[in-house]
Amino acid sequence: MGSPGVGGSLSAASDVLFNSPADGQTIQRSGSYWVNATLAGGGTGRLGEVEVASFSGASYSAKFRNALAAVGAMNPKPALVLTPGATIDAGSTPFLIPAGVSLVGGAAVQTEFGHNCPIYARATGGTAVFQTSPRGTNESGTKGWSMSNIAFEGLTSISLFADNPMDSSGSIWAYNSLHNVCADQFNHIYWGPMLGTTITGTTYYNNMTNTAWYIVGSDNTLWTDGGFFEMNAWSATTYATKAALPAMVRLGTLSKTTIGPMYITGSPTTVLQLNGGAGGIALDNLTIEGRPVVGSAPNYMWCAGELIRLTGGSAILRNKWYGYAMKDPSATGRASEGYIHITGGNHLIDGGCVQVYSDQASSPPPFVRITGGSVIVRNITRGSNTTQKPVVLTTNAAYVDADSTVTVMVG
Repeated sequence: MGSPGVGGSLSAASDVLFNSPADGQTIQRSGSYWVNATLAGGGTGRLGEVEVASFSGASYSAKFRNALAAVGAMNPKPALVLTPGATIDAGSTPFLIPAGVSLVGGAAVQTEFGHNCPIYARATGGTAVFQTSPRGTNESGTKGWSMSNIAFEGLTSISLFADNPMDSSGSIWAYNSLHNVCADQFNHIYWGPMLGTTITGTTYYNNMTNTAWYIVGSDNTLWTDGGFFEMNAWSATTYATKAALPAMVRLGTLSKTTIGPMYITGSPTTVLQLNGGAGGIALDNLTIEGRPVVGSAPNYMWCAGELIRLTGGSAILRNKWYGYAMKDPSATGRASEGYIHITGGNHLIDGGCVQVYSDQASSPPPFVRITGGSVIVRNITRGSNTTQKPVVLTTNAAYVDADSTVTVMVG
């Protein structure tokens, strides 16, 4: 039998998978996973996967904390497999994710988010479930951790990850990945720097009571397999509070980052805000809208103000849909004057269908409102609820370079 990783095969019928007298390595099966390795030189390592439940601890949470510490000290590291339906309670001290550790949801089951492993996340007496490690030289203290196939169910009073300083003076996310990771019922997911982060797979975020993501950094590839995101959580907050939030996804000083085809419903919160950065922000094929038909309890489902707010940086928007917004702009507490409101930066809007509410059809709100910076607008189509071209309303004609698919107005 060949060595794992070099063309060998695994056989569940054998307790010893590989035994090589030449290098003193033995890899054995433990339950359903091949985990134990005795390495040359007398050291003990791990290979493959190991269940969190196999570690010592008085509770599953204690086992999980011990597992993170133990595997974090190994090299190579096995993936830590979580038990579907388990509860992890960080208490007042978030679980520390060491560099290079992989968290994997066990045998996927049907959840609200699709087919992944439900984990109930708590922080009794605290504010966050996870935190990333202190950064080392070249971010080596934070690099390379990953999560996959997990649907986290939380509480609206806590965040999934502890916030990190926006100026990158503390820990950051660095060259890590989330795949098929979903979140429901949190205050927010993460606020802080990202460098080379990748988010892929089935993604669903729901029932957030605050800006779910507030990120800075560069070189990220986010949500390129699509996904779904809406706020809800009405029992935990109010319409007024949500309408006045900066955005569901807030991008601070962010550069060289691709954001892929998420379907994001702003109800009633603005979907996305970009505040700065050197450029290279690509919004690719997103569907961005408020609810097409507003809810009855009261106003819950419309998007109150703008869908996108650009106050700096440089973004390229090539999205397929901008729908149903500007229903109650005064509720945002700021000047919300168009489906896309631009106050600074240099941006390109290329393509996309603009669909307005039926009661906006005779006098649609501006598609783009610009009071500073510059914008190029090309290849825009209008939806079925109006016969008018989308309008770009600018305080200065020099701010706009537009083709004939929109009407440019100064005012």
